[in-house]
Amino acid sequence: MKQALIYSLKVWLTSCLLVNLAWTIGYTILDLGSVPLYILPFSLLILILATIIFSSLTWLAFFLMLLLLLKHSPLNIKAKALILGLLLVSLTFGLFMYFFPGFDRMKYSLLMVGHCTVVALGIWFYKPFPRRFKRVA
Repeated sequence: MKQALIYSLKVWLTSCLLVNLAWTIGYTILDLGSVPLYILPFSLLILILATIIFSSLTWLAFFLMLLLLLKHSPLNIKAKALILGLLLVSLTFGLFMYFFPGFDRMKYSLLMVGHCTVVALGIWFYKPFPRRFKRVA
């Protein structure tokens, strides 16, 4: 359980940090003259905190699903975690776009692709469990 918690936290927090950092840098480069540079660290911090708050249920679902996978089907865990992570991120963004339709769908679609990419890379990059993993009873 501890390893699933650490693994899911690594994947989730990496996504929260890297996507928002890339978003802030990209926005700064594309819209260089309109935003004062001293505001960028604060906007980055707000973006990261908002992402952590709004995606915390997604992380919790990912963690609980990982526990179920470990208990019932521990083989090919990374492939299953990848499918699960991409579905959960897509579902979260889909629900957010459905319930808050006034936001720019193109921006949210780009954010969704960014999060899906970083989640997929995180799932393959981080080692989920020790090689001598024993099935959870």
